[in-house]
Amino acid sequence: MLSTGSALQGFLLPQEEMPQQRVLAVGLGGAGNDLLTHLMDSYLSGIYCIAADTDRYHLQISRAHSKFLMEDLACPDAGTGGDVRLGKKIALQASQALKGAFHDAELVFVLAGMGGGTGSGAAPIVTDLARKHVSLVVGLVTKPFSFEGSKLRVAIDSLRLMLNTCDTVILLDNQSSDLPEFILPFGLRVDAAGQACCTTVASIVQTFTESSLLNGKPCDLRAMLRRGGLAKVGMGESYSVCGAEEAALNALRTTMPIGDLSDANGVFIDIVGDETISNEDVGCALDLISPQINPGANVLYGQRVDVNMHGATRVNLLVTGVSFPYSWCGYRRLPIEIYELEPESGEDENVSLDLGLNQLEDFSAEENL
Repeated sequence: MLSTGSALQGFLLPQEEMPQQRVLAVGLGGAGNDLLTHLMDSYLSGIYCIAADTDRYHLQISRAHSKFLMEDLACPDAGTGGDVRLGKKIALQASQALKGAFHDAELVFVLAGMGGGTGSGAAPIVTDLARKHVSLVVGLVTKPFSFEGSKLRVAIDSLRLMLNTCDTVILLDNQSSDLPEFILPFGLRVDAAGQACCTTVASIVQTFTESSLLNGKPCDLRAMLRRGGLAKVGMGESYSVCGAEEAALNALRTTMPIGDLSDANGVFIDIVGDETISNEDVGCALDLISPQINPGANVLYGQRVDVNMHGATRVNLLVTGVSFPYSWCGYRRLPIEIYELEPESGEDENVSLDLGLNQLEDFSAEENL
C-alpha cells in the first residue's frame, strides 16, 4: 500500500480508469469466419470479433461482433471463386476501412483458411496492415484437407507470406483421427480446427488478463510470441485419476506429427483443472513434456483453476519456432536432372577386383564336412 504522501500516488489511476488491453480477432474468408464463429460460441471475454468476407451469404450466417463485406466490381456477392489474386486485390482496396479497427489494439488474431481465394489472398495483406499498427499479430490458419491436393501449392505460398507479416503463425489441423469425434452425431461434433482455435486463443488471452501461477511474467509470453515464427498447438484432456499425465500425453500426440519439438525455440504449457489439481499433478505433466523439448528452448508453464472443469484436466501446448513442414520440391513437380559429380574424371573404366569369394565358399564348405 502507498502512503498518502507518496510521490507515486499521483501517477496511479483508479481501477475503473485503468486502460484495458484491447484484443481483436479478425476472420477472413469462409474457413476464417467458421473459426470465428467457434470463438464466439465459446463466450470468451475480453476479445472483440470482426468477420470480413467477400461472400455476402456466408457472412450473414457467421457470428461476430462486427461484420465487414469486402466488395469489388469484379467480385460478385458469392466470393472470389478461389482466385487468390482477386482476394489480394479486394483486401488492398479494403485496407483503409480495416485500418481503423486496429487503432489502439494491442493483440490481433487473424483467422483464415489457406488454399481459398479470400483467405489466402487477404490474410497476408491484413496481417501486414495490422503489424504496422499493432504491437503483436498472431495468425491462426488451417491447411487444406488431404483430398484437396490442388490447393496445397496456394496454401504454402500464402503461408510463407504470412510468416513474413506475422509475429507468430499457428498452423491448425483441420481434421482429426480421434475415434470419439467420428462416432458422435453430426450436430454434436466439434471440428478439430475450431476446438484448437478456441483453446489456443483462450490460453493466450487468459494468461494476459487473468491471474494464474506462471513461472514468469505475461510479458515473457508476449516476447515468445513476438519471435515465434511457425507454431503448432496441441490439446489433451483426461478425466482419470492421473489426469494431468494422460492429458499431457494426449497434447504431445496431437503436436508431434507436424513439427519436431527438438528444434523449437519456445514452449508454453497451459495446465487447467478444478480446485483439486495439485502441484504434484503439474510436476508429472511437465516431466513428461520436458524430455521432448529442445534444451535451449524458452519454456513457460501456467497453472489455472477453473471450477467448471468438474474433475477434468486439460493441457494446452503451444510450440513456437517449429521447422517448416513443407518444401518447394515437396509440392512442385520439378524435372529430374542427373548431374555428373566429377565432370573432369573422364570415362568410366571397368576395374577388376578379386575379392576371393570362391575361397570363402570353399572354406565354409570344408567346415560343413
